[in-house]
Amino acid sequence: YIKTSKAKNKGPEAVLLAYIAYYKEVVIHEWPNVDLAGLISTYEHNRDHFQKMVASLIPILSMLTADPLAELLSPKHEPGSEKVVLDMSKVIRNNMVLYMGLDSLADPTVGSAIGSVMLADMTAVAGDIYNYGLDKKKPIDVFVDEAAEVINTPTIQLLNKGRGAGFRLTVATQTFADFAARLGDENKAIQVLANTNNKIALRVQDPRTQQLFADGIPKIKVQSMSVSYGHNVASDPSEHYDASYKEQASAEEADLIPPPVLSELPPLHFYARMSGGRTFKSRIPILLTNGPLPKPARPRFITMFTSLWGGK
Repeated sequence: YIKTSKAKNKGPEAVLLAYIAYYKEVVIHEWPNVDLAGLISTYEHNRDHFQKMVASLIPILSMLTADPLAELLSPKHEPGSEKVVLDMSKVIRNNMVLYMGLDSLADPTVGSAIGSVMLADMTAVAGDIYNYGLDKKKPIDVFVDEAAEVINTPTIQLLNKGRGAGFRLTVATQTFADFAARLGDENKAIQVLANTNNKIALRVQDPRTQQLFADGIPKIKVQSMSVSYGHNVASDPSEHYDASYKEQASAEEADLIPPPVLSELPPLHFYARMSGGRTFKSRIPILLTNGPLPKPARPRFITMFTSLWGGK
């Protein structure tokens, strides 16, 4: 495929086409690679159409490849260099803990772009694990704070199908409207909520978010009792005295958690709707200790994307 005189005479492009043909006809059957397949697909795409597609991405890519992000995100890895270059695949396979502070408050455009890229990379790794597997699947915990800053379509796919690859996601945001504004489509925002098994709500001021949380909980039957009294006193003492007493019980549907109640929760109190139909109210305890805190068990893998703790 490669060492043909025809390919040599036509230059680098002919060599590249020979490599692509070799991958499609030989390599892909035993060593498929998602990244390589994506590069080939990009190369074979119509060039004019591709330029129109990426026109809006060029300014963001320019920011991500400018100093000081250039050395951090796209380091020059020379042979023999001692510099450690990581990607999501290496982090997961080596049982590492990755924490990312994106500083979205100071620079929301760059912070959002980096977070979205990392979540997309994580989704691609989840696809590799799901399709080709590992020797032993392990739980991979992902925590995304202020998720509305970074959430994208690959993240929804990870919420929907990541469990098969061992991924367990925890996403936090302020209101439902944050997801709708980020994704540009309310239906996609509803997808985010629909693909979460457990929902925990602290104090929420947005009526739409309150209603969505309450609507996910089955209605309950509320018993009500009404009592009425009556009496009639005639002007003539010789006439009969009339009196009545009436009780009436009725049942009607009502919300187990009325939506406005969510705006009245004290600090650290929350309602939770868990998988399996469990619904409860609780509070996060404040831990006090006179001595050093016990060492927690080391997690197998935790990834955090954080922009700003929202005061929830």
